[in-house]
Amino acid sequence: MEKRHVDFKTRYMSKELRRMIFKLMLLAEIKEKKRYPYELINLMSDSRKAHFIGSKRSEIKNDIYNIIRVLEKSGYIKLVGSSKNLQEKKYYKITPQGREALAKSRKLMLKYMKELVKLIK
Repeated sequence: MEKRHVDFKTRYMSKELRRMIFKLMLLAEIKEKKRYPYELINLMSDSRKAHFIGSKRSEIKNDIYNIIRVLEKSGYIKLVGSSKNLQEKKYYKITPQGREALAKSRKLMLKYMKELVKLIK
């Protein structure tokens, strides 16, 4: 049996909701280890994740750079260094505030989804 991806890019899922989910997915990836933007683009371009956030690779690239700025301004991630190679890579690491925000957001989303399912039966 072939696995099918659910296409979340519908008129029923707002751009704002997809963006919020995208932020949480990025925080979760950065939580695992320090990451640089191009690495995040590749991770988020994975077919399952790309289908979930409903974006093409070109959109993912732009969104990632914008979301990184927002997460950094919010204090959830921080720049921890750059490589000394020919191409400079900026590495980002999650902060304690970012870890806390990710954990609380995950719990809240699960709670809200359970409640929503009850409401729309």
